[in-house]
Amino acid sequence: MRMRTKAMGTTMAFLGTLALLSAAGAAEMPAGTLEKLVGLYVPMQEALAGDSVATVKEQAAKVATEAEAILKTKGEKPSIDAIEGLEAVVAAAKAMNAAEIKALREQFKPLSSAVARLVEKQAVAGHGIYFCPMADAYWIQKSGAVKNPYYGAKMLGCGEVVKKVEA
Repeated sequence: MRMRTKAMGTTMAFLGTLALLSAAGAAEMPAGTLEKLVGLYVPMQEALAGDSVATVKEQAAKVATEAEAILKTKGEKPSIDAIEGLEAVVAAAKAMNAAEIKALREQFKPLSSAVARLVEKQAVAGHGIYFCPMADAYWIQKSGAVKNPYYGAKMLGCGEVVKKVEA
């Protein structure tokens, strides 16, 4: 019960932060900006959920490159809050360099948190924001059954949908 209460408190704090960011106009970007970024992020989530490290570091490098490309895009620019969010994605993605799955999963937490903050503000069809109370961490995945990247097969279904982000 205590863990459930802590998880609920953490979830509510995250959603409260998102609401405050929303009120400030955070993470506003040109329409369709995040589809490619999320498309590069999701294979990392799927690999970790499948207890694999095979493509995680390669995909992390691609996520960092895409976030940097968004930051350099000419034309309509993201808001200041979105720029800070994209910079957080770049830093977290570049930090994913561990060889072992346990360490990669820990490094995945800040990346997932940064991507979740961006996705909260700009819907990416067919995806949702999920939360694992055991890992005290969020992630983005394609909508459907929970596939926990922090525990893989040990606790694949551990987690809950915090928000479905449908377009």
